[in-house]
Amino acid sequence: MALTRFPILYHHSLDDSGSVISIAPAQFRWQMEHLRANGWRALTLDEFLQGHARGEWAPRTFLLTFDDGFENFVTHALPVLRACGFSATVFVVTDWIG
Repeated sequence: MALTRFPILYHHSLDDSGSVISIAPAQFRWQMEHLRANGWRALTLDEFLQGHARGEWAPRTFLLTFDDGFENFVTHALPVLRACGFSATVFVVTDWIG
């Protein structure tokens, strides 16, 4: 069974620094609102893995991940995700928690 292509949107930091690993919070909000308005749904990691096992996913679904677990996930991303009804997977670097 051939796997279909699947969109995974990954982020590190939501801030206005201009860093190559950052996206401006306003741009992130626009992207998420655009996806929601066009009928897209963010899968949980379990839903993504179940689709991978089947070799297919529902149309207009994507996986959203955040690497590193920066505090700005809570301050900028989480309110947007809640408003859009989206889930995300956060990969936290445990040695950096403090």
